Amino acid sequence: ASLFLACVIISIVAIYIGIFYRDNEPTVCKLDGVLLAESAGCPNPGENISAIPGLASGVISQNYMPKYLQLNQMENLTFLNEEKKKQGFLASDMTTSFMVLFGIFFPSVTGIMAGSNRSGDLRDAQASIPKGTIAAIITTSTIYLSCVLLFGSIVDGAVLRDKFGQSLGNQMIVSIMAWPTKWLILVGSLLSTIGAGLQSLTGAPRLLQAIAKDNVIPILRPFGSGKKGSGEPTWSLLLTASITEIGILIAVLDEVTPIITMFFLMCYMFVNMACALQTLL
Repeated sequence: ASLFLACVIISIVAIYIGIFYRDNEPTVCKLDGVLLAESAGCPNPGENISAIPGLASGVISQNYMPKYLQLNQMENLTFLNEEKKKQGFLASDMTTSFMVLFGIFFPSVTGIMAGSNRSGDLRDAQASIPKGTIAAIITTSTIYLSCVLLFGSIVDGAVLRDKFGQSLGNQMIVSIMAWPTKWLILVGSLLSTIGAGLQSLTGAPRLLQAIAKDNVIPILRPFGSGKKGSGEPTWSLLLTASITEIGILIAVLDEVTPIITMFFLMCYMFVNMACALQTLL
């Protein structure tokens, strides 16, 4: 866990340094106000522009307002057809809205509940959980909000909306920005993903085991038992891994994350209701 955390912190620092100091200036091609895939080249009368104009460019004035696109809609608000697709024009691969993007983004901030999910392993859960959760909220909110503002201040809006990085040769814009090398972000993202997955696989089974032991949902009673001696939630872990595998097999993040978001929101609602009722009663 410490190794994963250290790599993630180094990646975040590399991003912040790259925002203010870069030794490369990636360019992208625009034709009629629409990005072209790098593989299409830059035919006339297209023009190469900087993908990261920088803070002094004033690009934030173009990025601070929302710009939701429909399926196959391009940056100039016209729609992609077969001819333009062959020419390399890029368009949105889905219809977007605030709620769609919220559903995709929300699972990335659910790590704040890691402490409460493992409350049984804490020496003084009553004192540690509030402090840890509030500290996690403050830290993640600061990082996410500052990155949103800084990215919007230095990166061209069309490049930010190029989800698969096709205009940059299938590279992530954040990895190009990182200093001194993109590998810090690629490795950091991989380890962050692994760390988050392991965190869920250690926290969720214990939570399921606790619910089963309390007999809140009778059908879950078999998952309340653990390994003899250590009490490790073996059956709960198997169920959690099976559910996780379903999401992996779907293999479309945009389809999986809204479902996960709904479960998390319902979980947080009941946690808040339980705390409120305990306080009032």
